[in-house]
Amino acid sequence: MSKNSIFITSFHPLILRNILSTSFLKSLQNQRIGPTILVPGEKEQFFKAELKGYVKVLGIKERL
Repeated sequence: MSKNSIFITSFHPLILRNILSTSFLKSLQNQRIGPTILVPGEKEQFFKAELKGYVKVLGIKERL
């Protein structure tokens, strides 16, 4: 059975911490949904260190 994914954009650490402080991610895991956090490229390492493998973190360009 394949795992579904959900993408969450977070361009500010405070917003991400608000999301992580709820049971939202736990409920996703219970439903076998893998969260991926989309963050600004220059903050990718910061978010990876904060989350420590808890979710997948992808850095993206802010401008196209």
